[in-house]
Amino acid sequence: MWKLVAAALAVLLGWYSIDTEADHQLDLCWNGIEAAERTHACNWVLNAPTVTDFGRASAYHGLGRNRAFQGNYLAAISDYDLAIELMPHRTSALIDRGIAHWRTGYNNLALRDFSEAIRFNSEIAEAYNYRSVVHRRLGNHNQALEDSAEAIRLNPNEPNYYNNRGNLFFDSGELDSAMDLYDTAILIDPEHAISYSNRARIFDRLGRFEAAIADYRQVVRYDPTYSRAYNNLAWILATETGFQDGPEALKLAQRAVHLHRDADTLDTLAAAFALVGQPANAVSNYEEAFRFDGARATDYQDWLKEAGYFDGNSDGIWDAEVRDAIEACVRDGCQLLVD
Repeated sequence: MWKLVAAALAVLLGWYSIDTEADHQLDLCWNGIEAAERTHACNWVLNAPTVTDFGRASAYHGLGRNRAFQGNYLAAISDYDLAIELMPHRTSALIDRGIAHWRTGYNNLALRDFSEAIRFNSEIAEAYNYRSVVHRRLGNHNQALEDSAEAIRLNPNEPNYYNNRGNLFFDSGELDSAMDLYDTAILIDPEHAISYSNRARIFDRLGRFEAAIADYRQVVRYDPTYSRAYNNLAWILATETGFQDGPEALKLAQRAVHLHRDADTLDTLAAAFALVGQPANAVSNYEEAFRFDGARATDYQDWLKEAGYFDGNSDGIWDAEVRDAIEACVRDGCQLLVD
C-alpha cells in the first residue's frame, strides 16, 4: 500500500517539477535579460512534454517578440503565425504580428491583424492606434482620424496617441490642431522626444526658429540617438541667417551622419563645412549626397541652373561640370537649396 502511495507521490512530484520549471522557463522566455537566454527558454518550453497549448502559444509569441526586438520581423511573423494558430483569439499576438507586418510594408495584412484584434476585444486602445498609423500610411485620412480618436478615448494618458493624431492634422495643414496635440503629449510626458521633434517641425515651417531650436535641443537631450533631430537642428544653425553657428552646426551634422548616413544628413554636413570655411569637405559631402539620391541630384542641378552656376542637363549624373558649379557656389558663400 505504502509503495503505491510513494509511487503516486513520485509521479505527482515529477509532474509538478516539470510544470514549475516550464513556468520558470516561460517567464525567462519573456523577461530574460539577454536575447540568447530568452530564445533558449522559449525553445525549452516548446520541447517540454507537458506544456499546454497556452504555454506553447506563449513560447512562440515570446520567440516572435525576441526576433522582432532584433529587427528580424519576417521571422517574427512566422512565430506569431504559430502562436495564433494555437490560440486564434490571442489579441496581443495579433497586435504584435500587425506591427511586424507594418514594419515590413505589408500594410493590408497589418490592417487585417489590428482589425481582428479589435473584433475580439474592442477596448484595446493600442490596436486602434496602430490601425490609425497604417491608415495614415495608406492615405486613408478619415479612417485614421476615427481610429486615433478611439485610441485616445480608451486611453487618454498615452502620449504616443496624441502625437500620432497630431501627425494627421500636420498632414492636412491644420498646424494649430497639430500643435495642441503635440503640446498635450509633452504635458503628459515631458520627455517625449518625438513630440518635441514634431512640434519643432511646425515652428520651423512657421519661421519660429528660436522655438524650433529649443525643441530640437530637447529631442537630443531625451533621445541622443535621434538622427533627424540632430540633422534638422544642424540645418537651422548652418543656413538660417541670424541663427548661424558654424562650429555647433558642424558638430551636430557629424553626429547626424554618424547615426544615419543619407542624402539629407550629408548635405547638411556639407552646408556646415561650407559655413566654417572648409570648401573641399563641403564639396566632397555634396558629391556623396548627389550620388546617394537621384532626386537630390536633379534638385542640385536645377538649383545650380537657377542660380547661374550650371547650364547642363538635369540628368542626375555627377561630372566635372557639376563639380565645378558646386565649387564655385561654395567659393561664393552660397548654400545649395537655400539661397
